[in-house]
Amino acid sequence: MLLMPNTKRKLVPVAKPSKADGTQKKRKPLEVGPDNRTLPQRLHWLMGQNGVSQAGLARMCSEYYATFVPDCQDKVKQQHIFNVLQGQESSSILPLIAQVFDVSDMWLQYGIGPMERAKH
Repeated sequence: MLLMPNTKRKLVPVAKPSKADGTQKKRKPLEVGPDNRTLPQRLHWLMGQNGVSQAGLARMCSEYYATFVPDCQDKVKQQHIFNVLQGQESSSILPLIAQVFDVSDMWLQYGIGPMERAKH
């Protein structure tokens, strides 16, 4: 329980927000692709192979995005990368990550098909 001061300088208890039934939100299990890896595992592996940190990847994704939307700086934050690595939803930045690492979107997200991006 959080305590917040009121105008008379007494501490007033404030209840933490929760779901109506009192349960915590459960994460859905991560999908394991045909390559026996999850999306966070594939991304972690890519980052290790390329020597890229979370902040570095966020910067690279933002720079790539800025080539299409010049007035938009720092589109991707380090927190977005962290969320992907934690298995949280972040499908909006996955195409940027795939492009930066030059890998297939389908391989990155689902482990399907070849890792390399198709050459046109």
